[in-house]
Amino acid sequence: MGKYLQVVDVQYQHINSLYDDKNDVSLRVREVVTAYSYHMHRAKIASYGINKVILIGGRNPEKITELIDVLTYEHSYKFINTLNAESSAKNVQSIFIQEITDALIQIGTPRKWDISAILELQKLVESKKYKFDEVWEKLKLNADKTQAVGVGWRTTDAIEIGFIFKKKDFHEEMWLPIVRIGIGLGLLENILGKFSWENNSIARVWNANKRDYWELNTDNMEVSFHYGPAEEGNPHGQYALAKMYLEGNYLVEKDTQKAILWLKKSANQGFVRAQKLLETLL
Repeated sequence: MGKYLQVVDVQYQHINSLYDDKNDVSLRVREVVTAYSYHMHRAKIASYGINKVILIGGRNPEKITELIDVLTYEHSYKFINTLNAESSAKNVQSIFIQEITDALIQIGTPRKWDISAILELQKLVESKKYKFDEVWEKLKLNADKTQAVGVGWRTTDAIEIGFIFKKKDFHEEMWLPIVRIGIGLGLLENILGKFSWENNSIARVWNANKRDYWELNTDNMEVSFHYGPAEEGNPHGQYALAKMYLEGNYLVEKDTQKAILWLKKSANQGFVRAQKLLETLL
C-alpha cells in the first residue's frame, strides 16, 4: 500500500444528463478531471494506505466502503446540483473541482489525510484556468546554443502532443504537432519518454518503449516518426507501420500515402498480407 493518494475515479453522472457527450462542456469536464489526476501525482496527498478513491455522486444516504487500498465514497451533491444547461464551461469546471475537493476533505479529515495538499491541488488546477496544457520537457539548447527545443501538449477536443521550437534570439515559440490522442491519462502516461538532441539540428523524443521515436529536423522543420522494425527492413514491421498510418493511432496520424509507401516495401519482400492489403488500396 502506498503512502500517497494516486487515483481519484470520478463517477458524477449529473453532467451527462445536462450536456451531450460531444458538447464542449463535456470535453472541458474531461479535460479538467484529467488535469486534476495528472497533478495529483505531484501533490503528494498523504492518505495512509488508501491509493485510490472512487467518488460516486448523486447518492443518498452517504456511504463509505473500504477494501484494502481502495475507498469508495457515495454521496449527494453539494455543488453540482446548482448547474444547469445554461452554465458556462468554466463554471462547470470550477463546480466540478469544488465537488471533488469537498468530497476528499469529507473522507480525508477523520482519517487525518493531508488536507492542505488537497487544497493546494485545487488551487493549482484553478491557477491553470482549468486547462490541461503542459510542458513535458522544458526548452533545451542544442550544442552550439543557437536554438532550443522542448516537448509538451495542448488540449482542445483532444490532447495534441508536439515539439516546442525557439531560435535563441527570437521571442516567439513555434509549435510543431507530433500526434493527437483522446483526452485522458491512460495513453499519455505510456507515450512520452526521454528527450535528446542528436546533433545541432536533430531533436528526438522517444516513445516510452525506448525503441521508437519522433524526430524534429530544425533545418526543414519537419517532424517524423521512426519505427525500428520497419526501418531495419523487417517486412512484418513495415506492414505493422503501414497499418498504423492507415488507421491512425496514438503513435502517428492517419496518412494513407505513407501507409502505401510502407506496404510496397513489405510487399516487395513477399509479405503476403501486405500484398493483399495493397491490392485493396490500389
